[in-house]
Amino acid sequence: MRLVLTDERFADIRRGLLPSSQYLTERQWHTIRGLFGIGFNYPQALQGELPASEDQTIPADTDPHIREAFIFHAMLDIAGARGDVLPGGSATLTSPTYRAMRNQNAALRDPTLTTARERTNAFLDAELTYYTHGQYLQKSEEAALLRPLARYARHKRLETPQDFSAVLSDFDSQIDAVQAVLQAELNRSGATRATLAYYAPALLRTISDSAGSAFAMTYYGHLLQEAHIADQEARRAGASGIITVQLGDLVRDIKRGTFDPTQSTIRFRAEGNILVPVPQEPRLVDLEGLPMFRDGGSLRGKRVLFIAEGGGSDGIQATMKAKLFAARYECIPAAIGSVRSGDKELRHTGRAIGQATKEITPRTEAVGGWRFLERIPLESNDQPAPMYIINTSDGETISNDVHALIGETGADVVVGVDTGGDSLYNAPHPHFSAHKETDITPDQDYMVLQSLAEVARASSAGPRPIPMLSTIVAPGVDSPSYAKQNLITGGAARIQYTPAETALIKQTYAGWRMDGSGSEEGRYGKTPLAWLHALDRHTGFQPLKLPRANVTSSTDPWRAFTIITPAMAECVVMDLQRHAEIIRRT
Repeated sequence: MRLVLTDERFADIRRGLLPSSQYLTERQWHTIRGLFGIGFNYPQALQGELPASEDQTIPADTDPHIREAFIFHAMLDIAGARGDVLPGGSATLTSPTYRAMRNQNAALRDPTLTTARERTNAFLDAELTYYTHGQYLQKSEEAALLRPLARYARHKRLETPQDFSAVLSDFDSQIDAVQAVLQAELNRSGATRATLAYYAPALLRTISDSAGSAFAMTYYGHLLQEAHIADQEARRAGASGIITVQLGDLVRDIKRGTFDPTQSTIRFRAEGNILVPVPQEPRLVDLEGLPMFRDGGSLRGKRVLFIAEGGGSDGIQATMKAKLFAARYECIPAAIGSVRSGDKELRHTGRAIGQATKEITPRTEAVGGWRFLERIPLESNDQPAPMYIINTSDGETISNDVHALIGETGADVVVGVDTGGDSLYNAPHPHFSAHKETDITPDQDYMVLQSLAEVARASSAGPRPIPMLSTIVAPGVDSPSYAKQNLITGGAARIQYTPAETALIKQTYAGWRMDGSGSEEGRYGKTPLAWLHALDRHTGFQPLKLPRANVTSSTDPWRAFTIITPAMAECVVMDLQRHAEIIRRT
């Protein structure tokens, strides 16, 4: 209708549909075209859904009479909603709503505010002044931090300063990563690409009714981050404007009881310029049906070489696994090897073994900005065995250097360590769940497993066969939907941790500051954070204490939310060659 009324290319259609339009005066046409030329959604802006955008605003040069007619019509339209509920009055034009309208109208009328961002900020600042009695607007930086919460408050249609205090309390209860996501996403404008969460007010009310207002805020952060990730190709390309997220179906499903946000996450699928939610179920819920691992006695007194297949955080878990195996099975950790991708430069390393393996010492430093986690246990004086970096992505070199490590350390057994379970994928996976969903695949774990299997085959034909086991810490964090079947096919057994072992894990990770307390210093990993949640029996939807910069990155955001399942509190063990065989790609 806007094009029919305002674009002369459609004049013939206009005359056919609206024959009386030919009798309108030029002034009347000016008013009609001006009104229909405004692309501003007043109700969405009033409840904080609409981000500031020059594409969706009342232009600063709009005729004042047209602007006033538009505002008056929008207010009447809101007042007339739900007229069947209260025929003699308005069920929607309450005193709090009218107060917010006055603040929004003042911003829209202010001639000194020339951009959509300035008008939006003025409206939110006026709301903050009311909600806080002006106490948080002493400094401009405080206002900037609180404007996202003012938008959120408008989502919830809060009525009193006491209501806003409850929002502040809910926000303060969030971990830093969630606060960062909420502040970043609710502060975006169309100039830098922003999300319009359609039906957000209804969603927040619905989740709050069933799971509480604090959880509703957490889950909203998840939805905003997922919208960002689904739209990241446009954002990487520097696109501007607004992407709309349709949440109406989600509201309906929660009310019907067919979707439980406390037990499920969401991904978004693009349909034109709209993102629609796609519920995600946990990939590996439990390990029921797998036998307990009973072969630990064969490790007693043996020297064990642990190989972290994915490097980084895997190296931390391999170190923890060495401590646990030593205590439970009375074996001797001979060394820990962490396989890196080959481009990680180090200086002040210790002795070299094989072609690409170097020992980590107290003086070893990373060159460049990569995350060097393997030295953390050494810094804490909590290293159960020497740590080596196997710095290559070449399978033959890995096999060669593992052979060399076996010889140098006198290892009797080799234990491969994967964390999260991405080593159970049979093929490259284009939607990897940690981050960089289209760039990262389980290829490294696959390649390392096949290289270790080659070591096992060569060893079995030699004079001193070396038993080789494959272990997965916290299976389910990054596992495929068919993980359980692969574990059964691979003859996997499970290890459940005793209360004493659980206490040791938590104490150790706290000492290493890998429990979330050191995230801002680069001491983090998705798997250890999920593992600790599972050990504490914090199952279901949970946020992760990842760095603020990681979860708000415009080009490479890490997901700050996941589903924790009972399976993640355990460990699985299987024959390494059998593991490599069941995932072998043809």
